[in-house]
Amino acid sequence: MKRSRGTRMLRIVDAVGSLAKIGQVKLVFSKRPRDPWKNLVAFTTNETKLDARTIVAIYERRWRIEVMFKELECDLGLGDYSMLSHKGIVHHLHLCGLVHLLLTHHGMEAVGAQARKANTDVTLPSLRMRLETLRSEIKRDQLERILSHDDHARLRKKLRPYLMAA
Repeated sequence: MKRSRGTRMLRIVDAVGSLAKIGQVKLVFSKRPRDPWKNLVAFTTNETKLDARTIVAIYERRWRIEVMFKELECDLGLGDYSMLSHKGIVHHLHLCGLVHLLLTHHGMEAVGAQARKANTDVTLPSLRMRLETLRSEIKRDQLERILSHDDHARLRKKLRPYLMAA
């Protein structure tokens, strides 16, 4: 099977079976021809009428969404809420989503012209790298604002290297 993105080929096999409390499921295994067996990927779906190629293509397109939710849970604390009210949980979900959007936008600005081309995949740094970059830029901007005032110019000149290194 030729992949939906890239040029690598995949070998796939499927089987239909039954699981308790779920019913009929289709299990699809996929791997690159020369990769070791430990790199095998398994997909399970209750859509038994779809062929194996379609299932792999759907999951391949959905993979970026799965990565985004993993980033939201691990790096941005999506699952680390301590509210019990529905409204509080919804607000926490919205805040995590907004932070992810901000970091993605900031990462795309850092990539530059590559991100401005339409219909092209852009490889962004990891979410943690984007978060650290944003924090360091905010810190630098705040220090520049503090050090740009005219009063106490000699003291600010002496403090500048120490503050910038911190």
